[in-house]
Amino acid sequence: MTDMTVQINERFEDGQRALSHLTRLGPFGMRPEWGHMARVNPRGHTMACAQPKLSLLVDPAYMARGPVPVRVVLANTSPLPLLMNTRLIATFQAGQGDLYFDLAGPDGKVYEARAFRTLGRLADEDFRLLEPGGSVERVLDLADEYWVRAPGVYQAAVTYRNRQEWARSGHEAWVGQVTSPLSRIVLD
Repeated sequence: MTDMTVQINERFEDGQRALSHLTRLGPFGMRPEWGHMARVNPRGHTMACAQPKLSLLVDPAYMARGPVPVRVVLANTSPLPLLMNTRLIATFQAGQGDLYFDLAGPDGKVYEARAFRTLGRLADEDFRLLEPGGSVERVLDLADEYWVRAPGVYQAAVTYRNRQEWARSGHEAWVGQVTSPLSRIVLD
């Protein structure tokens, strides 16, 4: 066996071990007891990386044709500090915003953000280090942002996304997206 063949076999075996480890992690590389994602580095080693949690908090009921304020909470539930984009501006799903809603009305109609926003570039002040247990929140009015006004039951989930790589004080920004559980919004 040549030196080149030995190196290739060692790399293959390392890759197989990493693959078998990822298979044990479950869907999307997540190990439930960790509460955060696993990432494979270029050498095939599995590394844990923290995953934030997103919540959509709603009132039991709102007045039809009135304001529909909802709270979006981005929390660090991991044991590690996370550098997060905390600007939390809502736009269309295809837009460049930090948040977008999946929102369906009582008749099954899908609601999109009603205003197009031109967003400036992210700046250093848009990123904040969230310590374990820390959170940031924003209140958005769905009546204003998505024209939700008619009486009935709506289903909503919000997705946070950060596509911008950033670094500060030895921390790299969390890049990815996370979606809240589905919430029920009632307009009387």
